[in-house]
Amino acid sequence: MAITTSVNKYWLISKRPFQETSIIVELITDTDQRVSAIIKGAKKSKFHSYLNPFICLHGKLFGKSNLKKFASIEPISQYNLRGITLFCGFYLNELILRSTINGQVLEGITAIYTDALKKLEFSKKSTIQPILREFELNLLDISGYLPNLARHAFNDISLQDNNSYVLVNEIGILAIEDLNQQYEPQYISQAFQGYIWKQLALKTVDDPDNFTAYKTITRFLLRFLIGDKPLNSHKFFYLVVP
Repeated sequence: MAITTSVNKYWLISKRPFQETSIIVELITDTDQRVSAIIKGAKKSKFHSYLNPFICLHGKLFGKSNLKKFASIEPISQYNLRGITLFCGFYLNELILRSTINGQVLEGITAIYTDALKKLEFSKKSTIQPILREFELNLLDISGYLPNLARHAFNDISLQDNNSYVLVNEIGILAIEDLNQQYEPQYISQAFQGYIWKQLALKTVDDPDNFTAYKTITRFLLRFLIGDKPLNSHKFFYLVVP
């Protein structure tokens, strides 16, 4: 007998065609689970017209296999992203796809995703980068890939604002003079002053003068979560995605 889930809400992260009339969708649920599911006959049904990105759906999942069946689908709400915010939304979706696997529960993923979409929907160009950086930091945090960025890894002393520090993967924040040959270059970030690291630790990333520094650091950290393979959203929207 097929098992039906008790989940009520699903957020559509991606979709792709399957056979002649069906679609495979990637979803996150209101229980913070990533789910892969097939919608049979979707291309010829009323479902197809509202299976768009950034939509919240009500539906039912059936089946015991890794690929569920998704049915009884109705739209609940949709975030209206346009222009640059649309491309940013695709970037968020790709980060989720690359940082999670089918069936995984990642506590907090739905909350940080919907919060970012709400902010993007009503954002101005000047606020887009802080929204993306906050989402990246939150994703790293709930995934267990965000080290303590406010304190020295060896002595647990608070960073000095005007001193320069680097981040060494799986070690933490170190002063320049603490580096030695045992650390391979690909695992060492660029050096930045202590106050920048502390801003990132607090997730207060709204200083335009430091936007480049924030992005450089989060991109360095994300490599160890999602790998080095280029993001499709960057390849296609490089000029418009911050």
